[in-house]
Amino acid sequence: MPGRDGEERRKRDLRIVAARRGGVFTIADAQALGFSRGRRRTLVSAGAWVVLRTGVLTGRRALDLAGRDPRGAHALRCAAALAAMTLPAAAYGLTAACILRLDIPGAPPGRLKVVLPPVRGAGGRTRAGLAVRRAGLPAEHVLEISGVRTTGPARTVVDLARRLSFSDAVLVADSAYRTWGAGVKDQLVDVSGRCSGWPGATGVEPVLAFADVRSESALETRGRLAMHRQDLPPPRTQCWVGETRPEFRADFGWEEQRTIGEADGRVKYTDADVLWKQARREERMHDLGFEVVRFDWQGAGREEELAGRFRRAFDRGRSSPGRGRFFPDPGWWTPGGSTAVPRERDGEPVAWWLHDPDELLELHEFDEPDDGGELDE
Repeated sequence: MPGRDGEERRKRDLRIVAARRGGVFTIADAQALGFSRGRRRTLVSAGAWVVLRTGVLTGRRALDLAGRDPRGAHALRCAAALAAMTLPAAAYGLTAACILRLDIPGAPPGRLKVVLPPVRGAGGRTRAGLAVRRAGLPAEHVLEISGVRTTGPARTVVDLARRLSFSDAVLVADSAYRTWGAGVKDQLVDVSGRCSGWPGATGVEPVLAFADVRSESALETRGRLAMHRQDLPPPRTQCWVGETRPEFRADFGWEEQRTIGEADGRVKYTDADVLWKQARREERMHDLGFEVVRFDWQGAGREEELAGRFRRAFDRGRSSPGRGRFFPDPGWWTPGGSTAVPRERDGEPVAWWLHDPDELLELHEFDEPDDGGELDE
């Protein structure tokens, strides 16, 4: 069926265009690929295409995929906003953090944060759904993810450290290491040096000093912040312990106090086999003479109570030498994440918010009604 084959080819080409724009496409894109006005209206009416902004659309499948994570839905909205702009814009602040898949305090902001190049006489503006500021961005501070321009991890962390509370900024900084790799640390030194005279810059250095490339979850960050506020001794993070060799890695460790702290998110302990292995692991910790304190999100929030549990464990641990030791990191293990690389489909990188468990990114055509829908030209 030549007509059907042509439609499928046009859809495939449109998927490629959308992948290059972070999951969105414009009316001009669809028109250039041969989708007539009537056909475009029908696909919108059927729900296969969804209008995000005037003249900018996405596929229903892409919308559903991005909607699984509030940060992904925010990133897709930003991709649409950038596609509608004629000047080279980039996401910044919390919007950039969403696009970079960083942990953020609370929900994504209601307004998209977008920066435009400075123009004489033009300032920032705020309108429904969009907050625009004017500022120069060095090329090395900008990253493009599947066609979506955003401030990179280091610039985003520094920008947020200037505006957020210490605890919230540390949450973002730790996740930047996890998501984008330990190399972000050197970039942060460079960017923070450039921003030394900017508003709020005094808040950057304490955040970078406390942020930990070894932190492996937001719960670990939350627990470390609670320990800091309760004046507990700073722990070793992701420390290796055992008897004659490194046997396992603990989230937190205090060698002098012979105590181990474990941030228990619980999600990872649902499988019976995993639960059994976890029980054996903790049994081995006790066998080696370590005190073990586990905490979850609720426990991390009860900071004084958590600190009391640790201090009692410290007292017990000091009086029980045991056989366990702390070891240096094994040579094969490197702390910190690795730079996030988008997957590819049809030869094009696909942003994380459009990743499917079955690695699908499609603009499905649903059953079509008899009448057409309205679509802004």
